[in-house]
Amino acid sequence: MNSSEINVLLIQHTIIHTQIYMKLTRKAIKGIKEQGTRLKLALALGFSEQWIIKVIDANKSNGPLTTALALKVIREETGLTDSEILEEEKATA
Repeated sequence: MNSSEINVLLIQHTIIHTQIYMKLTRKAIKGIKEQGTRLKLALALGFSEQWIIKVIDANKSNGPLTTALALKVIREETGLTDSEILEEEKATA
């Protein structure tokens, strides 16, 4: 195997092991900190309002508030678009 083939394999390995992680933007967090929105998220997702508060504060990548159902509620309650709600974080495994 020559150096050019090795470089291609390394690039393929990097691409295969790169995932995109999504988390809430500051703008989205500000919008969903309102009690009415938190309560609607809690009801839609089947969790308590306290749990929603913890999840908002943690804002983990690909967390429960980045799911399709949560995004639907956030869009309806805040009027924000998906690109205003989510931001990308790139990480490699």
